[in-house]
Amino acid sequence: MTHGGLKNRMATVFWYITNVEGGGHTSFPLAQGKFISELTPTTTCPYQLGVKPEAGKVIIFYSLKPDGSGDDLSQHAACPVTSGTKWAANKWVWNMPQRGLGEDD
Repeated sequence: MTHGGLKNRMATVFWYITNVEGGGHTSFPLAQGKFISELTPTTTCPYQLGVKPEAGKVIIFYSLKPDGSGDDLSQHAACPVTSGTKWAANKWVWNMPQRGLGEDD
């Protein structure tokens, strides 16, 4: 479906629907210089760049650079919610049209 990587998610638009009393940040580990795969399972989001979930807040981040190559800085992590409930929604923006379910690619 991705045409050998040429059809890709270009950007993500992420909406927070609820306020969260504790935790639940969306964090970007590479802002601290670490890939998600380098983190241990006991790590609980000690990242420098984290977005607090607040109802109505929207964040946008790009998965591709202008030349079409992947952007490692778009790696993100959902930090654990420690109090309350987190509801969110996302919209992916693709660099090529997407077909409906069941249609040939």
